[in-house]
Amino acid sequence: MTDNLEHLLANVDDLDDFLQGSNVDADDQSEPENVEVSIESKDFPESEKESFGEAEPSGAVDPVDPVDPVETEEAAPPGEALSEPPVPHKTPGVPATEKRFAIPGTKEWNSGSPYVIAVNDESLEKETRQLSNIFYFVTASVADPSGSDIIKKALIDYMRKPDTDMLEKYKVFLYQELLKELLEINTVFLEKGGDEKELFYHIGPVTVEKMLMAKFKHEKRGYCFCYTGSGKGIRLFPEETIKMVIMNWFSENVFSARIDFDNITLYDRVKRKVNETYREDRKRFQMLLEKVNLRAGEGRSVTPARFLALKGNDIFGPVKLQVYRRFIGNNIFI
Repeated sequence: MTDNLEHLLANVDDLDDFLQGSNVDADDQSEPENVEVSIESKDFPESEKESFGEAEPSGAVDPVDPVDPVETEEAAPPGEALSEPPVPHKTPGVPATEKRFAIPGTKEWNSGSPYVIAVNDESLEKETRQLSNIFYFVTASVADPSGSDIIKKALIDYMRKPDTDMLEKYKVFLYQELLKELLEINTVFLEKGGDEKELFYHIGPVTVEKMLMAKFKHEKRGYCFCYTGSGKGIRLFPEETIKMVIMNWFSENVFSARIDFDNITLYDRVKRKVNETYREDRKRFQMLLEKVNLRAGEGRSVTPARFLALKGNDIFGPVKLQVYRRFIGNNIFI
């Protein structure tokens, strides 16, 4: 994110492309393609070429299928009056997460999304098998990690001696990234004297999941490389595993807290704070948009929706954007 408006405007690389729509959508959250990476015997030192390709993965690995995108929950209508949050959307065919976690909400509005992430057991089991052979995960943005020397080196190292702690290291990384998002939520949306666990509860694990997914996909981080045998590996974005990390954290730190989970007044208090912050950011967004359109000249303009898609993450970041969508709706800033 940036607070320097002139810096932001100056870094619209080509205003004509920006206006005409040829830029890549910065808010795109489409599933990254699974990319295969392989090494050849020439990549090994001379002394090890003869043994190339003999190592096999520890468990059977199936080809990676794309994971269905998370359903967008209905957002609470804006306004100050106390009202029940919308009834959650139920995804057919997805095993009930309630069987795995003790869900504290007892009302229809807080016993599903966005208070519960639906984890698909079949997809999770498949990911778990694939992740049993993880040899590398991406913590920093890389232009083309599937073809980089660092990935090949990690694969060679894994074939020599697999790191059995790699999956736990990946989960630690996910927890660290999750805590960064929660800290930002706390900093931006917690009222003075407020209870952070009440805030986290009503923002909900689904919203936090969307923040983390948007951040990883925007920055091209968080995905893994898993060994598939014969000197080959595949890139995997383990969405079900990420969901489980988030739900485990909420189960241990929020669902077990002494909160009046069914109290609509607490929900509405969080919503009012979000609306206050949104109103200030909306003024800022409109000021930025006016500056861009002034620069574009007469007869040309950028729509609010396009400006948000291209620069929303840079201006506000995924935390604010996803919280606004959760409480205000998908038509924010438009």
